[in-house]
Amino acid sequence: MQWTLRKRFSAGYQFDLNYSLSKSTDLASQGEQDLTDSSGYSSAWVIGNSWDRKLQRAVSDFDMRHQLNANWVIEVPFGGETAFLRRLGRLADVAFGGWQVSGLWRFTTGLPLSVGNGAAWPTNWCCSPYAEVVGPIPEQTNTKNGKLVGGGHGPNVFDDPQVALESFDNAYPGSIGVRNNLRGHGVFSIDLAVGKRFHLPFEGHSLQFRAEAFNLTNTVRFNATYGSAVVTQAATFGQYSRTLVPARVLQFGLRYEF
Repeated sequence: MQWTLRKRFSAGYQFDLNYSLSKSTDLASQGEQDLTDSSGYSSAWVIGNSWDRKLQRAVSDFDMRHQLNANWVIEVPFGGETAFLRRLGRLADVAFGGWQVSGLWRFTTGLPLSVGNGAAWPTNWCCSPYAEVVGPIPEQTNTKNGKLVGGGHGPNVFDDPQVALESFDNAYPGSIGVRNNLRGHGVFSIDLAVGKRFHLPFEGHSLQFRAEAFNLTNTVRFNATYGSAVVTQAATFGQYSRTLVPARVLQFGLRYEF
């Protein structure tokens, strides 16, 4: 299901608001954020038990149930022929007129995660499968400062990794464990640009200054490869290994138009 609310550009502004509800299932896949992952734990190219392929059917590695995004362009209505402050002097018009604000916002629910079986190959000679579920799975709180089993603190899928570890065990011969039964972080980012246009005394010529911020709020979203939660690596069980959204980046530009 897809919904779109759109305002075409008029009166100095425009915007799009989009929502998607979806579900993707498969036997093996790979999320876009894992394309550079060469880990042997990747589910992208392996069917764990070719005699019973349906054992591996689950939501896709890239499944995002809910997705929201928006984009907008707003010309600040000050100075010139706009709605407010029309009778500004020339110097004041240069200061207050010609401003534009634009941006992008994106939010998704969490990406699927799996618990790995470790360095054990009960069914497939090539790659280790997923772990078996042997108890109730704690809620995936996706804490930024969880207590690690091996000591210390760090970003973790679980609030208490030790309790979560007790709910998983090594897969038995013929089994491939349970795939993509957890949910990690999703995407959240806000990109914002502010521009100021100066009209030059030459017909059709202008100068625009732009300041742009990617991940304006510097919001942290963590990501994990299939090998990040492995039953035989208790000390780091559930620990996130990398970030899903890059840190904040600022850039500035000056453009001459004619």
